[in-house]
This record gives sequence, C-alpha cells and structure tokens, in this order.
Amino acid sequence: MSSHRSRHLGAPLVPWLFVWVVAALGASPALAQTPTPVRFGIVDNSFLVEEAFNQEAGVVQHIFTVQRVEHRHWAMSFTQEWPVGSVRQQLSATVPWSLIDGDAAWGDALINYRVQLFSEGPRRAAMSPRVSLVIPTSRDSTDVGMQLSLPVSKRLGGAYVHGNAGVTLRRRSGTEPFLGASVIGALTPLLNVMLEGVVHWSGEAGAPSRAEKTLSPGMRAGWNLPAGQLVLGVAVPVTFAERRTTSMFGYVSFER
Repeated sequence: MSSHRSRHLGAPLVPWLFVWVVAALGASPALAQTPTPVRFGIVDNSFLVEEAFNQEAGVVQHIFTVQRVEHRHWAMSFTQEWPVGSVRQQLSATVPWSLIDGDAAWGDALINYRVQLFSEGPRRAAMSPRVSLVIPTSRDSTDVGMQLSLPVSKRLGGAYVHGNAGVTLRRRSGTEPFLGASVIGALTPLLNVMLEGVVHWSGEAGAPSRAEKTLSPGMRAGWNLPAGQLVLGVAVPVTFAERRTTSMFGYVSFER
C-alpha cells in the first residue's frame, strides 16, 4: 500500500467497516432462507485480506498484483503457494517490487508457512495461522523480521466474512500490528463483489506509531478452464494516512 499518511481523517475506518460487517450478518438469515443460495465458486482470492483456506493437495496457485498508487508510481507483487503433502500445511513466497518515476526497486520478500488449524464447518469458522520470515531484499532495508497472522473465514448466508489479526516484528522498526476484515458477496458462483478494510500501524522503535487505514471496494470474476481456474479482479483502494490517496488495483490468479 501507499506510504503516504493522512492528518485529517473523516469517520474512522474501523467503525464503518464494523457497520458493513454487521449489516452483512443481519442480512444473512434472509439470504440463507432462499431455496437455492448462490454457491461460491471462488473462495481463496481476496486482494488485501487473507482468507483461511490452504491449497488442496497437488494444487499450486500463482498470484500477480499491480497497483497504480500515483502518477508514475506502481507497486507489484508475485506470490506462489504450494501445499505440503495435504491441505493441512502450506508454503508460499511473496516477492514485491515497485516502479517510481522509472526507477525499479525490490521490496522485502516473505517466506510463509500456514497450517489449516480448523476447516470450515456448519458451526465453525476456518482458521489458518501463518508465520512468515521477512527477508530484507529492498535497497533501504537490512532488518530481518517475522510476521504472525491469524486469518479466520466463515460463510454466513449469502456472504463470506474474513478477518485478520497480526503483527510484524523487526528490531529497528519495532512492532507493527495490523487488522483486516472483508465481506464478499456472490452475484454468481464465479462473479463476486468485495469490500475489504485494513488498518496498519507503523513507526520506528521507541517512536509513536502511525495508523494507515485502507478501504477497498472491488470485484472478481473466475473461469474454470481445462488447465485450471483463472481469476481476474479489480479494486479501488482508498488509503488514509498523512493524506488521502486513491489508487487502482489489479489482480490475476491461476491455480492448477
């Protein structure tokens, strides 16, 4: 996300996101009463909020994202996810890079391990804790770190609700917590509307933390091809930091 910060925030992001989630939960009983609720043909392709579903055995996912933050400022990433024997364990790697005024630079890479602690059931949410090694591959970083995250996912009637809570730990920048939540609705099994929200706190060790809040409406569509599933998505993240920044976000995923 953009590194710009906002001094003047309107209504805080977290209360508005909470209202959105409550509204979705309130609508879910009525949606659940429909004779044939729309099933989800896409379940593990969120953009900003991590879902609690590991890859099935033998299925590898390739994810590319691109974000136009400002004029001549692009942020991109590539992620690959591999199941380890079964759906219970998963390894993945994320490599970010950016292009600012024609100057390309790597970001800090992540090596991730997730365990499917709970699978989703009628009265149980899916839960898949993650631990990541942060490798300082950017030109301005020499600080190895660790990231811990707890994704939780549950279908409620006609919507999927996802939540994240986690923290990035580094020696120089200290503790950087983050929270995320999203609501996803299925217009058809392979066409979904999305609203995601993320709050990230950052700052140098010993200094006051700064909050960066992002609210991102979006949409994704999928195609089940002979070779695997292709998912394309777009979103418009609005980030509140020292100033408000609106960007464009694109998403491509292929799993086979």
